[in-house]
Amino acid sequence: MRNSYKLQSKTTWLIILISFIQFGCNSTSDYDKIFKENQETFANNKLGLNAIVLEIEGKFLQSWDKQQNLNIDLNDLSPKSKTIAEDLGIDGISVNQNPFDSCREKHEIVFNISNNWNIDKLRFVQLVYSPCNKNAEKDFHSYDGYHIDIWGLGENWYIISDTDWM
Repeated sequence: MRNSYKLQSKTTWLIILISFIQFGCNSTSDYDKIFKENQETFANNKLGLNAIVLEIEGKFLQSWDKQQNLNIDLNDLSPKSKTIAEDLGIDGISVNQNPFDSCREKHEIVFNISNNWNIDKLRFVQLVYSPCNKNAEKDFHSYDGYHIDIWGLGENWYIISDTDWM
């Protein structure tokens, strides 16, 4: 009985170790590939995303009081924009105060991603339209040393991801 318990205990620890190695440790090259794929997805869909931004700026910003974030339901978008958003895995959009006071455009638009964009590996992904933000400079990259990456896409766009499992 005692040897059986030791074997079970060792087997349990081995399974935990293998699971950690398999799921908890992705190599940098894996993430580089993932981010490159996301950059390509953005490039292939930039026109549609820019059309959604223009619709939001034309339809929603006049009534926004700028005192709190404005959450936009996808059902409030035009049918074409709603389809684009859903096809891209966007499940929510918010308009926030632009953190840069000197910027002519006083807003940034955050697209919350729930599907596609390698969300299964990255866990949390947002696509952000943010004028005057250095994060949006083409080829900008910032990594906090733990789980958060920011990738500049150019023309006021960047992707932020968080790979933390918690």
